[in-house]
Amino acid sequence: MTAKIPMVFAMWSCVLAAAWGEPTSSPEVAAAIQAIEQAPDPSATVAAYVNGAAVDRNDPKLSEAYVIRMVDLGLPELAFHQAQTLTTLQSNNGLAWGVVAYVESRRGN
Repeated sequence: MTAKIPMVFAMWSCVLAAAWGEPTSSPEVAAAIQAIEQAPDPSATVAAYVNGAAVDRNDPKLSEAYVIRMVDLGLPELAFHQAQTLTTLQSNNGLAWGVVAYVESRRGN
């Protein structure tokens, strides 16, 4: 039962984003996001992020995709700066705040 809760929240956030007309990414950034989501390893994830950031480094969807993928790969510390950026672009992004808190706690802060 509890495993279904995150899925429900993810679906709800998609519904809200569609209802509120969240801006869409450019085709280049959308391609980079897809590449990040499908990246088999950290270096491919970084390369895809760099390609997207070259087009629009302030696209919150790009940073969010990168943070999610690095967390999935078990390397949240590699997404620290992107998570910090994401907290300024989307102050209610819990995953980004969690990554920032995790890395800061590992540093003893």
